[in-house]
Amino acid sequence: MDYKMVMLLLINGAIYNKKLGLMEEIWSEIDWRYVKDEAYQHNCMALIFPSVKRIQEQFNCIDKQLFNMWETEVEEMVDTYKNNNKRIQEVVDVLKSKNIEVTLFKGAVLAHVYPVSQYRNSWDIDLYVDKVDKDAAISELNNIKYVVNEDESVDGVIVLEKDDTKIDLHTDLWNCFNAELKEKLEKLEIENKKNHIDFVGEEIKCKTFNATKQFEYLFLHMMKHFKENGIGIRHLIDVTLFYDKYKKEIDVDLVRTEMNTIGCISFYEAMCSLCIAHLGMNRDAIVNNYIIEPHIYDKLLNDIFDAGAFGEKTVRRIKFNKMKEKMNNKSFASKIKNRFKKSNVVSESYVTNIEKERAELIRMLEL
Repeated sequence: MDYKMVMLLLINGAIYNKKLGLMEEIWSEIDWRYVKDEAYQHNCMALIFPSVKRIQEQFNCIDKQLFNMWETEVEEMVDTYKNNNKRIQEVVDVLKSKNIEVTLFKGAVLAHVYPVSQYRNSWDIDLYVDKVDKDAAISELNNIKYVVNEDESVDGVIVLEKDDTKIDLHTDLWNCFNAELKEKLEKLEIENKKNHIDFVGEEIKCKTFNATKQFEYLFLHMMKHFKENGIGIRHLIDVTLFYDKYKKEIDVDLVRTEMNTIGCISFYEAMCSLCIAHLGMNRDAIVNNYIIEPHIYDKLLNDIFDAGAFGEKTVRRIKFNKMKEKMNNKSFASKIKNRFKKSNVVSESYVTNIEKERAELIRMLEL
């Protein structure tokens, strides 16, 4: 069974509300427990559930206990994040009341291009403020009980936490890039207020990057993760849904020109090709004559589903342990510990092979 194709079929069925084909015999052969675990590792367990539910209603081929557990976990996830927008607006309003200009980006904005915004769950709220406003912003957030996490904060990104809410307060979008590349990225002027627009979402009203700059940032953020520890399929879902919603507002020619100037045009074209082939992204995102080489295509898809998931698992394991230590809450730990499988523990040779494969991909994509 090719579980990459199964996952992609379920994702497409969910994001485009499509009826899924295939015979009952094929759906019955699927290891749905494995699919659920992989979906969780790629942060799309809630997203694909509508597809799973349709299959269960039509064929009744999923173990009832597993299906009920899946449904309950999705309901809990939606319930957890349904108040997230209110928390975001509270933070934005507090900062704006002190004349601190704040710009929301990444997850909270991307959630609004999903069929159900809560299906794009995220622990973090990403905000951008000018460096001159950093201390004032931290002070105001302290006043509403957000506390700086010194261990997770780095130069350019201050991490603040309150209960289960985490704010990444950015004063530098490019702090993790080398000096030469950072200089090129700063010329994109994504931080410049002229490139920020009003954003109105579910219970959120604030500033965000304009569609072109947001689209550029998504790919640059994806490139960073790809080079560090791999990306998951949700990165591609994000850019696909964002592009398809805002394609009339995105200056694709400018995006391609700037990606070429930065030196990541091959990465951009390759990722868009995957999105077009497997997630239904509009073809306008790339030049008509671009064709990804088959050997790169296969390696990329494997890396996203295998190595990318491993990278996500590693990060999620670290986050889980930190939350467990912080909260010291046995009921909390017992509630979600089943979501961290033994598959998180992998051999050193497996990790080494992943690193070699990705190093080769980085070379092929000229990153």
